[in-house]
Amino acid sequence: MTNKQKSQIETENSTSDNTNNQQRGRDLKIAKILFALISLVLCSLGLLAILTHHYYGYTSKYGGHEVSIDGARAIKIGIGYMVFGLFPLAIWAKTAKGVAIWMSCTMIAGLYIILFF
Repeated sequence: MTNKQKSQIETENSTSDNTNNQQRGRDLKIAKILFALISLVLCSLGLLAILTHHYYGYTSKYGGHEVSIDGARAIKIGIGYMVFGLFPLAIWAKTAKGVAIWMSCTMIAGLYIILFF
């Protein structure tokens, strides 16, 4: 195989790699937008519970019955919802270490708020 043929093969491989990277970038951008929308919805539900001092939801503890919570407990659940709403934003982190730190901090903070606050 001559040098010219080797360079053609390398050029073809790099072109296909660039196309794959561009497609992956587009797919990742869509995923990031969707995760941001999920985060926005969860944070909005938390804010709604905080502002109205009322939380209305379902629980598996009582067989899927409806639950209505008012006052300070509703505010606590709203804050927890907002913290859990930040969880999907880990997809925006640049490194795996950043993702792990973000996810662990939001989960620990959310659980702490819901259980002990």
